[in-house]
Amino acid sequence: MSAQTQTEPLYFSSIEPGQIESQLDRLLDDNRKQIELLTSAETPVSWDTLVAPLLDLEDRIEQFWSPVLHLNAVAQTPEIRKAVEAGLPKLSDYQTELGQNQALFQAFKTLRENDDFSSLSIDKQQYIKNTLIDFKHSGISLSIEDQAVFKAHKSRLSALSSQFANNLMDATDAWSLTITDKQRLDGLPVEALAQFAQQAKDQGESGYRITLTQPDFMAVMRFAADRELRETLYHAFSTRASEIGPDQGRFDNSAIMDEILALRHEIAQMLGFEQYADLSLQKKMANSVATVDAFLQELTEHARPKAKQELAELTEFAKQRDGIYPLQAWDVPYYSELKRQHDFDFSEQDIKPYFPADQVINGLFEICSKLFGLT
Repeated sequence: MSAQTQTEPLYFSSIEPGQIESQLDRLLDDNRKQIELLTSAETPVSWDTLVAPLLDLEDRIEQFWSPVLHLNAVAQTPEIRKAVEAGLPKLSDYQTELGQNQALFQAFKTLRENDDFSSLSIDKQQYIKNTLIDFKHSGISLSIEDQAVFKAHKSRLSALSSQFANNLMDATDAWSLTITDKQRLDGLPVEALAQFAQQAKDQGESGYRITLTQPDFMAVMRFAADRELRETLYHAFSTRASEIGPDQGRFDNSAIMDEILALRHEIAQMLGFEQYADLSLQKKMANSVATVDAFLQELTEHARPKAKQELAELTEFAKQRDGIYPLQAWDVPYYSELKRQHDFDFSEQDIKPYFPADQVINGLFEICSKLFGLT
């Protein structure tokens, strides 16, 4: 079920972390009551009497929970993390309950089998068909005992996914490198240097503090002339939250990934699928593993010759320019940037002044307004 357009502006400062869990509890309880009323009503089942109200109920949750998740991703605090960790299992249970609600399932079946189903728009017909598939994927046909196991598995998966993301975030935040020799930062744009200097200042340090956040990492990988610095960042970034990461397994996600894979496999088999990939593809354009494999194989066959040619050219460029051979993973972004400048006399840094943030944002809003009528 898709979220509807938000009609009121959202002020993140109005979100009180200490109230999130209780507000979510009230919202879910009220939704459950509304769904019970919908399924017990004696009015004929139609899009307007069943689906539209359900979409509104889902929208209420979406409008409440999405900003919370966004804050947790970009400005996490212990209070927000605690609220999200408490809320995710509740939302998982709620979604599973909906998917195992026999009265709701029968109502959608009736809607699908009605004579006027064909008079609905194509998108509405597809929504109803997809929802019936969702019921199947929620265990609607399982025994009561298996439904309970299914629900527990889904709740556990939700908790594991949250823990995985938290470990990755913690591993990213735990690592930093402070550099006092500015020569090691040769090649970096002034904006990156200013950011690194501010990060050091915020920590009461002198010099330049580099973190594993995406902007810091990409700036070093693309522009830092210091090869050793690029290698250091590459290894720290690519081994985050692993048993060989910078924190010696402190945030290791290996066991979590194993459990996620095992639970997904068990859920898929409970629903009659050989593997989780078969379940995942049920509502997608490529609706079988064989189709995906064939597409990837064909794509690889077409892309490999050009990729090998470009890599050979890049390797030769690095060798001729700086005597670098063989080319390593931490060299590719840097020399790709240099080669682009060499071949086309063009650098992204040259055009940045023409695209200030306010101008770009206003341009995006203008495009959305023209395409979708948003104001």
